[in-house]
Amino acid sequence: MNRVSEVTKDAFNAVIQIRNAPKGVSAEVVYAQVKERVDEMITRGRDSGMAESDVADITYAVVALADEFAQREPSGLAEYWHQQPLQLYYFAENVAGEGYFHRLEQVLSDPSRVEALVVYHTGLQLGFEGRYAVRGGERELELVRRRVRDAMGVLLRPEPLSPHPLPPSESTVGWNLDFVLLWAALFSLLFAACFWLVLRISLESMSMDLIDHSQRVLDTMISGVPGGERT
Repeated sequence: MNRVSEVTKDAFNAVIQIRNAPKGVSAEVVYAQVKERVDEMITRGRDSGMAESDVADITYAVVALADEFAQREPSGLAEYWHQQPLQLYYFAENVAGEGYFHRLEQVLSDPSRVEALVVYHTGLQLGFEGRYAVRGGERELELVRRRVRDAMGVLLRPEPLSPHPLPPSESTVGWNLDFVLLWAALFSLLFAACFWLVLRISLESMSMDLIDHSQRVLDTMISGVPGGERT
């Protein structure tokens, strides 16, 4: 899904900004900004190798959402947009309220058109209503959303673990390394214990030799003194 995200993210962001446009902003400026992002989206889609049918349907979904958002605004933006909706510019029609769902049905009928499905799903999640923007239409719209979510379910589920084990060369590398490290640690401990034992024996031997030597020196000194005797 990285490609479709890269292709559409700026256009969707521009559409969302329609609802957040500050009061008094020029409708012409907002319209031009959204149109520029849609043009960029079309170019990115084609440059990325996306199928032309997907580029067209993705553009239709984004444009329909932009037109609906703009015409909901209680300002000069709605009036300006109503005179020149983007769907009229790009598709020479003004029936996106119906056309959105007609194209969605075509996308749903072809499991290979995953990227287009993602964009139509996003449009519905952002609030596109189209022909269902009437009293009582919410229930039917929710059924459509549920169908799309069900179709998206395969994409939203985590990938199952592979039933194939790793090749021996890959699966045993970590185990072998751990085995070597374990033996190295044990050898180090054994070496340290032996060194400590040898050192202790050596020190005890040196101590005994030193005591004997001191005793002999003392005996010699005593015997060299006239009349000297040990007590």
